[in-house]
Amino acid sequence: FGTSHGRWAQRAVLGDLHCGEMEPQLKLVFYTNTGKEETKFFTEQPLGLQFPDKMPIVIRRIRQGSQAEQLGVELGWTMQSIGGRQLDGMTIAQACATLHEASGPLRRCMLVRKPPLDAQSVTKLSAKLHSFEEAESVPLLKRFGYAALSAKSWETTVELPELHLGMIDGCREISNPRHHTWYAINGKIITGKGATTRQWLVERRLAHIRTLLHHPVKQELGKAYSHHFEKARFACHGAPPGTFTRIASWLAALSKAINSKALPPALVASILVFLEAPLLDENAGQVALTDESLRALASNEEAQREGESCEQDSVGNNSPRGTDDETSDHTTATTTTATTATTAATTTTEKQEEEEEEEQQQQQQQQQ
Repeated sequence: FGTSHGRWAQRAVLGDLHCGEMEPQLKLVFYTNTGKEETKFFTEQPLGLQFPDKMPIVIRRIRQGSQAEQLGVELGWTMQSIGGRQLDGMTIAQACATLHEASGPLRRCMLVRKPPLDAQSVTKLSAKLHSFEEAESVPLLKRFGYAALSAKSWETTVELPELHLGMIDGCREISNPRHHTWYAINGKIITGKGATTRQWLVERRLAHIRTLLHHPVKQELGKAYSHHFEKARFACHGAPPGTFTRIASWLAALSKAINSKALPPALVASILVFLEAPLLDENAGQVALTDESLRALASNEEAQREGESCEQDSVGNNSPRGTDDETSDHTTATTTTATTATTAATTTTEKQEEEEEEEQQQQQQQQQ
């Protein structure tokens, strides 16, 4: 989906398929950085390949833990063909349409949740999510693959599933009805020592993550919070630079805390509900990865820096000949000041909205 940040595009690359004897396979041919031809066969999607929204398709990022990483695809490789179909002469839109159209038989391994655009505030999202009593947490956790004795104690004879939480390195902006930034959280639950793996993607605002995830965890752990999150400070209000990295680091620490049984079952159940984790009987193959879901999530900070750099170069290249350095510096300074002022105003507004939503949520909890 679209974003106002930068010019990068992340696409879950699909493509023409080569069906082997066991299961469908996707054949992608690359040119390496040394000009050597490399062929890779993929068996699941999304692949985890990220590239700029232009031709030729040059791999700029590889999602950690993806099949692309497992197969040894490297940064800087240029995609040459898909299932024998050459990309020469295609536009980026044609290439991506070709990949998407031919993706049917490839095994789908990730659930993509629809963003709750009708519940953008913390209060509305809290009301929208499934609420449950503590007594219901045990049977609820069982549906996720977790075994608990009660709302406060775990089953000691059974290993918990292995939970991994991270971030898709990007975000998108939605301005209807109000301007908000949505972050894509990537989750994975491994059960039975790798026997089954469920992956999913869910979008949340920073205010959602702070109020409905961070606050309950910090309150539950008390003084022990600093032990589990010592090197994972949570994001600041207003989403300043560094927000994405902080959220990703914090989610990774949260995963470890859950896997070590540091959090009680009832809270883990509420976390899985908040993240819309897939149930055991949910088949990832039943959920189609739509074009909107697979379209590029632009990487936030690095993409912004690259976008700003390109814009500055463009201004310099288009400046009339004979313009002196002082005039150019003045123009750049004015533009930078205006951009900084706009960013500061947006940050202040989002911070105020987050604080107001948190206060409303706390008031409701006190009333309950």
